[in-house]
Amino acid sequence: MKNNKTRFVLSFAAASNHRHNEDNPIGFPARLDEVIAAFSCRYNGQRSDFSPYPGNDKFAVPGEVIKAAYPPDLNNNLLEKRLSGTSAATAMLAGIAGLVIEYAKLKSNTAQSISISDRLWHTQGMKSVFLGCMTTNHNHAPGDYFVVKPWLLLSTKHSDLDVSKKIMWALWNTL
Repeated sequence: MKNNKTRFVLSFAAASNHRHNEDNPIGFPARLDEVIAAFSCRYNGQRSDFSPYPGNDKFAVPGEVIKAAYPPDLNNNLLEKRLSGTSAATAMLAGIAGLVIEYAKLKSNTAQSISISDRLWHTQGMKSVFLGCMTTNHNHAPGDYFVVKPWLLLSTKHSDLDVSKKIMWALWNTL
């Protein structure tokens, strides 16, 4: 039996590094509406010097001095290297989205069912979850980032029901 359910793909892209003086400092494809652009911040939420000033979508995660797998033949036979850039932030932001989607899948057949979880596969739906559930600076100044803090949603301090309600609330607000 064939599954005719349509699947969507979330797209993430690095905002860019060191393009502050260009006409459009946010690189392609990150500047497209259907792509979630990843900006880089320091551990304390301040914009990384190499990360562009944000456009409309301002989601940032730490992207400085991130330990990453690296080809040993390019790294003195070491398997890991510390990297900085919006590309490092992109992997983290996509991973956070993956955790939210996996949570929704696990709860889809329970009393805490996330009934509109297909909206998580839409760019605007995931942006709404990031903004509504994982950021605290809603009254930000122009040029500030929305620093995504997954522990604000996915924490052992919150019950499954509370987490599901928060996600549904964020998704409902995108309808």
